[in-house]
Amino acid sequence: MMRTALVVLLSVATLAALLATPVASGWVFRPFSCDLGGSPDWLATLLNLRHLVSFGILAAIAFLTFRGQPIWIPILLLLAVTAAVEIEEAIFASGHCRARDMLPDLIAIAGGWFIAWAVGRTRWKSA
Repeated sequence: MMRTALVVLLSVATLAALLATPVASGWVFRPFSCDLGGSPDWLATLLNLRHLVSFGILAAIAFLTFRGQPIWIPILLLLAVTAAVEIEEAIFASGHCRARDMLPDLIAIAGGWFIAWAVGRTRWKSA
């Protein structure tokens, strides 16, 4: 039952992440535009709270959902989602595609793994 709930939660969270940009733009396209350069303020880039929180939550759900599976499965899913979100921001009229935004996403994936590990450890010890 818990596994099913996690799969549903992961599916809904992934769809929400993937639909946020197109819905915000009203499904209006623009010519592909993505900033592939560095940041003048790397600290602000790395501490992008929106990316850290949203991808951290998504990562924790993914790692809990795929518990017992090879670790590359949720990592591959999360990398695909973060890349897809940046590509969406490049083609839809809402959002700003910046390749450097994937850095806080990667930090959030690591943080999400840690949260899932801690939750799993706590839950298994109490059972």
